[in-house]
Amino acid sequence: MTAAARCVVACLLLAAAPAAALEPAIGRVVRADGGGCTGTLVAPDRVLTAAHCVLDDETGKPLPPAKLRFRAGAAGARERAAAPVAGVSVASAFAYRPEPSRLRHLRCDLARLRLTRRLEVTPLAIRADPDPDASFDAVGYPGYAPGYQRKQYGCTRSDRAAPAGLWPTTCFAVPGVSGAPLLTPTRPPRVLGLLVARWQRISVAVPLAAATGCGIRIAE
Repeated sequence: MTAAARCVVACLLLAAAPAAALEPAIGRVVRADGGGCTGTLVAPDRVLTAAHCVLDDETGKPLPPAKLRFRAGAAGARERAAAPVAGVSVASAFAYRPEPSRLRHLRCDLARLRLTRRLEVTPLAIRADPDPDASFDAVGYPGYAPGYQRKQYGCTRSDRAAPAGLWPTTCFAVPGVSGAPLLTPTRPPRVLGLLVARWQRISVAVPLAAATGCGIRIAE
C-alpha cells in the first residue's frame, strides 16, 4: 500500500466515533479556557502531552496547574478516571513560538503533568527503541469532536525530510490531536512518540527516544 493510500485509510478511520474509549490510559487534557489536547497516562499520576497544549498563548509560560485537568478514557460526559493537575514540566529544550515558522521549532514539544492523585487506570509503557520500518497506531481527541477518541491504524514514518529529532508520519493530525500517542500495534500497546502538529502535507511527531536530549523525564 502506498503512503497516500495509507493516509486515506487513516483519515477515514479518524472520522469514526466509537461509543466508548478505546484506550483508558489515553485521555483529554482540558484547559480552563475550554481548549484541550490529548494526553497519555504513563504512570499512575503522570501524564505525557504536547508542550504547546499547556502553555499560555500570550506569554509562552506553563499555565497554572489549577487551570488544567486530565480525563482518562473520556467518552462523552463520562471518563474512566479524572484528576486536576498539580504540576507542569515542559521540556527545557522546547522553544515556544505561537506560530512556528520552521519545522525545527517543533522539536522537543513535550510536557509532563503531575496529577493531584494516582488514578486507578493502568498506565501505558514507553518503547524507546522503535523499529523504523514498523507501522503504528495513533489515538487522539480531535477538536471538532473532542468528547471521543479517534484511532488511526497502520500509520508509518513518511519518507519526507524532517529535522533531526522529529518524525514525519502518515498519521493525520488536526487541532486537539496534539499530544496523541503513537502506539505499537501490540496488546498492551507501548508509546513510541507524540503527534504534535500538522506541517504542510505531513503530520509531525516527537519520538520519545529523543526525550532525554530534550531535557524532560517521561515518568519519574
